[in-house]
Amino acid sequence: MRKTPPLQSSSILTNDPIEREKSLITVTNVQMLTTIEDKINSITAAVERLEGLQTQQTSKFEKLTTKIVEGTQQSFTTIQAKPKPFPRKKTLLPTYLPPIKAIECPTFKLCREFVLSLKWPKSLFATQHDRCYCSICYLSNQPDVLIAGSANYVVPREWAAFGLSVDPTLADCHDIWRTWIVTYHGTSTLATESILKQRQFLIPGDTLIDGTRLAVRPGHIPGMEYVYTSPSIQYASLDMYSVRYNFRASSGQQYQAKIVLQCRQKPGTFKIQRETIGQGTRRICKFISNEQIEYLTNYRSSVVPYRLLVFLRPMGVLPDLIRRTD
Repeated sequence: MRKTPPLQSSSILTNDPIEREKSLITVTNVQMLTTIEDKINSITAAVERLEGLQTQQTSKFEKLTTKIVEGTQQSFTTIQAKPKPFPRKKTLLPTYLPPIKAIECPTFKLCREFVLSLKWPKSLFATQHDRCYCSICYLSNQPDVLIAGSANYVVPREWAAFGLSVDPTLADCHDIWRTWIVTYHGTSTLATESILKQRQFLIPGDTLIDGTRLAVRPGHIPGMEYVYTSPSIQYASLDMYSVRYNFRASSGQQYQAKIVLQCRQKPGTFKIQRETIGQGTRRICKFISNEQIEYLTNYRSSVVPYRLLVFLRPMGVLPDLIRRTD
């Protein structure tokens, strides 16, 4: 940038006042121009420094971006080369029941001793579904009736429940834990073993695993070839359905034992009818009316057992026809 030449001192020392004033004005203007030029030069230098810094930052940013892109591409290539296996859908465990696990409960341990005496394969059981409904494990202030699949069922108070193995494919495909209702099926140990090993329910006339044929229980209607269930444990455990067994525990105490299968049953595949054991107007269960207490179906696969219920009564205690009203 062109510098203004310095003013000659002789022009300032003149005796002419007018010339002297002009000289002073000229000097002042020159000084101002010099100051302005210096500031412009400073600003120009600062701008050049900023441009240099910006260039450096841009270069660093471009290098960083390149590294990120290359790293992402490398990670993507690694993922493509070694894909993770697709996680298998897990079967939801039934969480619809409030009781706690009670493996160490005396009632449960005694009932487990009876189950072990049956000498069934361990593969039939799923211990994560074990429950106990004795008065210690399932308190009196807990519900007597629960809802599953939009239908009521009676809680099996005083019974111990042993989880059974359920086909996970069947459970997932039919969403049985969420949409199917809960029912009970009273039967014998032999019929239960056949049901669990063959993975299907039996109707009268079917052959059991010992080669015998399943017959209609005494006290029930002959010629009715259906699977009978009930939302009431009281009804399903009657002698017409559930067989009594004598059992001697390791303590030497003798008991009468009964078993009932707790099941999931597909809605819309069964008929609901009144009781068929001749009770008339005498109420069997205070939670389920006699007119709605029995279900029957000929769709074997629509009933899936998921717990084995066991009830033990000490010998010498005389049971009523109706042991208790749930």
